[in-house]
Amino acid sequence: MGAAMLSGFVQAEDGDRSQNACCGIGLRFTRSTWPHVDALAPSGGNRKHARSDVADLIQGVHAETVSFSSYADACEIALTPWWPWLGEAGLRGSREVNLGGVPPRRVRLRVSEAKAHVHSTVCSIELLEVDRLFTPRIQIELTLQPHGSSTRLTVSGLFARDLTRDPRGDPEASRHLANEYVRSLIEKVADEIERLKGRSEATGLPT
Repeated sequence: MGAAMLSGFVQAEDGDRSQNACCGIGLRFTRSTWPHVDALAPSGGNRKHARSDVADLIQGVHAETVSFSSYADACEIALTPWWPWLGEAGLRGSREVNLGGVPPRRVRLRVSEAKAHVHSTVCSIELLEVDRLFTPRIQIELTLQPHGSSTRLTVSGLFARDLTRDPRGDPEASRHLANEYVRSLIEKVADEIERLKGRSEATGLPT
């Protein structure tokens, strides 16, 4: 997967050329890598509305887990453009994912950037309503770091104060729900990384 994967990256604009354990060079993909995803960006009045939606996001999202896959394997998978290994194909390069919580929710996931540093890989992710394309409900950064022979995954970010859809708009209730969704997401990511690694090892076994 590595050779095909690298064709989807652009060099970091800040000139980061640091060596990386998983791919040998500091690289990232951005939304500019996906011309058809840029077409999702709102224009005119919709762009102003989108900025207002982002302004309504508040801090308070945190989650952490460990994948038993090596950092090199996890890094390679996380840096695959479009994350085709997670959920189902959504509109124009996004993925649709069912997240656990009370209540559970199906969301549209969009990875806007992923960058490999020397000792970590950071993915910028938006979770949007399936029926509200330009409305981020949760914005997070997922960081992968070596953890012995495994990989630590941590998440931090923002959530919409009205995430619960409660007319009272209780931000604490929305914070709790956002963290439920993010914990569900990070566990799915860890499980898929392990599944893909296991499948890769199985196909590489001698017959």
